[in-house]
Amino acid sequence: EVKLIYNGIPLDIFTPSDKAKSRKILNLPQDKVIIMTAAKSLKTNVWKGFDIFFRFAKKISQKHKNIIFLGLGGSSSNKVEEENIWENKILYFPFEQNQEKLKYFYSASDFFVLPSRAESLGLVFLEAQGSGTIPCGTNIGGIPEIIEDMKTGILFDLNDVDDLVQKVEKLIENRNLYEKIRENAISNSKKFDIKEKAKEYVDFILSVIER
Repeated sequence: EVKLIYNGIPLDIFTPSDKAKSRKILNLPQDKVIIMTAAKSLKTNVWKGFDIFFRFAKKISQKHKNIIFLGLGGSSSNKVEEENIWENKILYFPFEQNQEKLKYFYSASDFFVLPSRAESLGLVFLEAQGSGTIPCGTNIGGIPEIIEDMKTGILFDLNDVDDLVQKVEKLIENRNLYEKIRENAISNSKKFDIKEKAKEYVDFILSVIER
């Protein structure tokens, strides 16, 4: 017998928080669209696709001039580093492993984009959903098991930056659709409560023992 039990996330941490408060804590502007990415060694970890993210950032910045991009894991020091992308800006932060601090980055952001070249399940997409941030991921590995395209987030084919740009622009320009997908994403994350997943493991082990 084969039983599939997904990994889970702590929903008591990754839960929707006040966006304005989160931005104030992180000293981020209130009037910008914020698009986040994150990975250890962000710029050099080829599997996390920062080169694709940067192409996306440059392309969407040609039309939209009110975006701040966040790159967690992109700073080479303990300080925030800046880079201009047309009239927009990308802020590179040190990688944040403390979940109690990481949740503010998700909550401050409108979109979480990770153009992975390989991924198992991708808990970061669930963390984004739980925090009320729309996740955008590639159509590979276990990501499609978390994200239903334009229902609980955005899916795009690897290297198809144009498709990603079009979908993000559509949600920037259609707030009602954005909020609908955001609510769907939050609901989807509740299926991956780590407490429930732990109980599934215990129940399965006990069922095997009892045979």
